[in-house]
Amino acid sequence: MKATEINNLKDDITIGGSIVAAVCGLSKYDTPYAVWQRMTRQVPPKEDNSFMMFGRCFEPAVLAYHCVRSGICADDFRTQQKLRLGAASASIDAVHIGEEKTVIYEIKTTRSEVLQEEWMIQLQWYMGIYKRLFPTEISGKLLILRPFLEVEEIDVEYDNELFCLLNEKAGDFYEKYIIGDDVPAKRYNEYSEEEIDTSQILDLSALTDDVEILLELKEEKKVLESRIERLEEKIKEAMGEKENAVCGPRALTFKMQSRESVDMKRLKAEVGNWAEYVKSTSFRVLRIK
Repeated sequence: MKATEINNLKDDITIGGSIVAAVCGLSKYDTPYAVWQRMTRQVPPKEDNSFMMFGRCFEPAVLAYHCVRSGICADDFRTQQKLRLGAASASIDAVHIGEEKTVIYEIKTTRSEVLQEEWMIQLQWYMGIYKRLFPTEISGKLLILRPFLEVEEIDVEYDNELFCLLNEKAGDFYEKYIIGDDVPAKRYNEYSEEEIDTSQILDLSALTDDVEILLELKEEKKVLESRIERLEEKIKEAMGEKENAVCGPRALTFKMQSRESVDMKRLKAEVGNWAEYVKSTSFRVLRIK
């Protein structure tokens, strides 16, 4: 059963764009089990953190900025569109109905330079619902507010095959777990088939926002480290064999350095019981799946 074809809703519960990725097992930050708990009101809904509230307040400004850059009149947009089709729902930030096609806008605010796949899934969900309610040529656009007031615009083509897959999976979830009495598997996430004995697991749900921010910052760190490496290589290539350079008020040095290390291969060959010289330490490693 497709989510858009389910009419016997339970407690007026629907599957929106913010949870469809998790419902379908495609989220890195949420699980079908956690979503089921919130949808069936076994646990309270997620509370918006200060950054999420900040982003929501800035959405009109981001859209206005896009209007100035693109030359589109702000009056041509329909904002905060609420749609529902069966058990599928959409809360669309903005819609622009043009002469040739309709564009669905999703506005995000992030500290990271990483493009989250869940945003794309959310936008595909909105486009699919809109297209079924109002058959027309359609596409999407992500407006992403990044640090230092940089706004990135990403055009997204509608993928009907992906929407149909999401629609089927979301419908199955709704029938089995919301209308039915089944319970989703208690897993860390859908990337692992490992079943969890929750009685032996510490519940840190109160730190959900902190964990998600940590994961986002780690992704941002990877991007920043890659940028740093590219810029350093560019500067090194420009300096060539020179050891000193100036760049405006900055002084740059690129000098040869040396370091000493133990030749472990030779040590093992010349010292019989070399293991007695090895010092071992134990420590715990935090990993988030």
